[in-house]
Amino acid sequence: MEPPLYYLCFGLIALALSLVKFVEVTFIGVKYGSLRDIFKENETFKMIFLRWVKHGNLMLASLQFLRYILEITLILLLYEFTLNIVLSLTVAFAVFLIFSEYVPRTIAVQRGIGKAYLLFRPFYYIAIVLSPFVRLLMLPADVLIKIMGGEMVLNAPYMTNLEEQIIKNVLSEDNIQESEMISSILEFKETTVREIMVPRVDIVAVPADITYEELVKVIDEEGHSRLPVYDERLDNILGIVYVKDLIRVGRDNFSLSAMLRDVFFIPETKKINALLKDFQAKHMHMAFVVDEYGDLVGLVTIEDVLEEIVGEIEDEYDEEESLYRKISENEYMVSPKMTLEEVEEEFSIDLAEHELTEDEDFETLAGFIIAHLGNLPKRGFEHDYGDFILRVVDADNRRILKVYLKIKEKQQKRGEK
Repeated sequence: MEPPLYYLCFGLIALALSLVKFVEVTFIGVKYGSLRDIFKENETFKMIFLRWVKHGNLMLASLQFLRYILEITLILLLYEFTLNIVLSLTVAFAVFLIFSEYVPRTIAVQRGIGKAYLLFRPFYYIAIVLSPFVRLLMLPADVLIKIMGGEMVLNAPYMTNLEEQIIKNVLSEDNIQESEMISSILEFKETTVREIMVPRVDIVAVPADITYEELVKVIDEEGHSRLPVYDERLDNILGIVYVKDLIRVGRDNFSLSAMLRDVFFIPETKKINALLKDFQAKHMHMAFVVDEYGDLVGLVTIEDVLEEIVGEIEDEYDEEESLYRKISENEYMVSPKMTLEEVEEEFSIDLAEHELTEDEDFETLAGFIIAHLGNLPKRGFEHDYGDFILRVVDADNRRILKVYLKIKEKQQKRGEK
């Protein structure tokens, strides 16, 4: 075989090894909430993925079988080219680590499923072709496993029974609302406290020296059943006062320090599924969120956690906050809390082309404006982004309060809220 042909075969095998491992890791670690967008883009993928889920163990075993075949083929190819078994094994070992482990695994973990779903169809049929050989090889393996008291190879779960059942339901369910709830359950364990917390600037808290009348006034205006109590500054949280305790003791026996309930602090990186267990174990409904330096950055309640599954929970005190108000055909008064995804969807404008770096750490329109300016803008700040104009209509020394958005004539709004 001529050297150019060797190089071509070598490259194709290395590429195939990477793709096999990439599909394997993507399938096992996919975040199933992201599948909904893919289903909208490619409806046929839904059926293919259902087959992957249904025959998951066989698919994974077939991929491993294919990988071993490719690795053996590569070793034989290298030996034929070098005629040196030590050199062949050394090069093969390096290739396996790089192209069959490090590169595909890292990309799969960092990028997620992305466009990888396009590979699932061809690899499904490849796996089906290889499945008879895989089943044949499993026979002696199953005998040994049975002797040792284990389950058959293809019966061993690669995911929990609950996850598998939920995935099958969400992929085949016609009820959109129920499907979204099921998907939320799957995404639940991946969500961090930082993503759902009430930010520090929006925390309603009272000082330790507040009077009974002042406390009643705050409760009446805010409608909260629990209020944090701080000493001098918000970082010094002393405890939580419950409205029911205030009613029980009355004005004459009012002593805020005696009424305070315990608090607990959590890191902003904590997963909310773990937080829910903490709430249940501690019989508490509120936690304070701190960053890596121990500074208070927000608070989270059990209601915030549950809303990640069932959606927004509103009581009689909640007032629906309008994300934007239409002024004229292409002019809007917009809430700075509106997420970038909501802005792009509602107004058909592309914010991605105005990103500063890939590591930008903001999610709202206010964060977008602050990141581009480099500091907190004052009232009246305006910037032309080409397709649209943003102006800060109202702001204080801590945050942006109201934003004006004007869309250029060529931009058309897709919907109204």
